[in-house]
Amino acid sequence: MPAVLRFITMSSPLAGYYCGVTQVCGELPVFPHFINSLIDDLVYTDFIQNLVSGAGYWRNPYQLQQYLAYGPHLAHMDNQVDFQQQRLSNFIQPDKFVLFGSENDGIIVPWQSAWFGFYENGDDKKVLPMEERDIYLNDLLGLKQLNEQGRIFRIRSGIGHHQYAGDEEFIKGQLAPWIVMD
Repeated sequence: MPAVLRFITMSSPLAGYYCGVTQVCGELPVFPHFINSLIDDLVYTDFIQNLVSGAGYWRNPYQLQQYLAYGPHLAHMDNQVDFQQQRLSNFIQPDKFVLFGSENDGIIVPWQSAWFGFYENGDDKKVLPMEERDIYLNDLLGLKQLNEQGRIFRIRSGIGHHQYAGDEEFIKGQLAPWIVMD
């Protein structure tokens, strides 16, 4: 399998996704309040994890143990569960990590997740930058090493989540220069 040469994300929930207590989920309150209240009871069940793709990114800062135990995707990819040196070695291979994010995202909550930032454990108001999270401090994924080598680039795009694919100005002006290999 060929190696990844450059890692580019556009508003991806790299550190997870959480809303519902102090933040509205998405641009519109899609679900009635009673359904939002059920999310925490259901999101870590096998049924929901296998049915709803976004459930794999749900990282409730008030239920960290449930997230680590039952969230089958993100906690493993981040090497927080079932640590694998090979996963870390593979992750640090690309020459650059280009992470686009925006305070105008409207979908990813918190938007700083696009830069590996996330809520402090037990809080959904204070967002910790990547450098203050355990995954970075313990270098579980190689983020600390990559950052110290100057290979992580966080770019504030200024656009909404659904604009990335069709915004010609963004594609030509911000994205295209990072696609060209040095």
